[in-house]
Amino acid sequence: MLRLMMGVALLLALVAGLWLGAETWAARRAAALIAEAQEVDAAAVTPLRRLDAFGLRVEAPAVTGAGLALELPHAELSLAPTAPRTLRLTLPGEGRLRTGAGDVALAATAPEASATVAPLRDMAIDAAHLALRDLRLDGRAAAETLQIDARLRRLGHDAPRPARAAYDLALEAAGIAPEALALAGLDAAALPGPLAATGSLRVWLDDAPRLQQGARRPQLAGFETQGLDLATGDLQIRIVGRLGADASGLAEGRLAVFTRDGEAIIRQLVALEIIPAAAALLVRAGLTQLGSTDFPEAAGPLSGPAIPAPAEGELRLPLTFAGGQVSLGAIPLGPAPRLLR
Repeated sequence: MLRLMMGVALLLALVAGLWLGAETWAARRAAALIAEAQEVDAAAVTPLRRLDAFGLRVEAPAVTGAGLALELPHAELSLAPTAPRTLRLTLPGEGRLRTGAGDVALAATAPEASATVAPLRDMAIDAAHLALRDLRLDGRAAAETLQIDARLRRLGHDAPRPARAAYDLALEAAGIAPEALALAGLDAAALPGPLAATGSLRVWLDDAPRLQQGARRPQLAGFETQGLDLATGDLQIRIVGRLGADASGLAEGRLAVFTRDGEAIIRQLVALEIIPAAAALLVRAGLTQLGSTDFPEAAGPLSGPAIPAPAEGELRLPLTFAGGQVSLGAIPLGPAPRLLR
């Protein structure tokens, strides 16, 4: 029995030594990579030294990109023994965002993020999770809740031609202020109020994102949804349909926009400059007829999900993207948005 106990103790000591040594090596390697990187900086990287997780603690990390710089007091990266492919990022509840217009103080409750990677596929991300509550910018409310879950799926024969990866996304967001959307690069100044979004999407990218040094940032190649609910101010809409990038990188496909308030959606489309102000009268005149007619049929991979019939008192507006143009029914609205650059 004594020999057995000594053997077990020796084995535990060996495992602990390997664990501690591996964390030390990982901390040194991470510090070296950060020193070489142009978009990431940190004051120090140290081993986590926790029994329930293998990982690193990064002091004063700073990440720059797209004209912004995010600075945090600290962050922890860890792998649990029960999920060795899932990297968890533990963030503090405060930080600072440096922009061209000045610094913005960030605060949030329970921010958390994780990514599950595939080591045999060049560290491609298999799944990802992001969640936070009560996000504030300089003390002003910016988001009540935000949760995004993504999971890699088979590409499928009906994927847009440029697509190389497909992810199923579940989105739940409430109270997203236009100022927060603007920081994310979205022009939301014309929104009548905070944005709420709930639904699921399949998103196609021209490559899978990878947790790998020097990996390129994937671009959007298309998306489809069987129901994405959006609300801002007095405007509530539900979107069903599919868009993909054509040979020129422009959106092609069809979307159905369901709403009970056609006037509100026209005002918003004019405010967002999707509909020219001069065409608003024409759109208003044909809105009721557009919202009650049959949805145009589409064949092939661009057809996307089945378009349901409108509910009682609901308008169903057909948006068609083809040939570099977008139309509301037979009414041309302007150039189609670009997905791939």
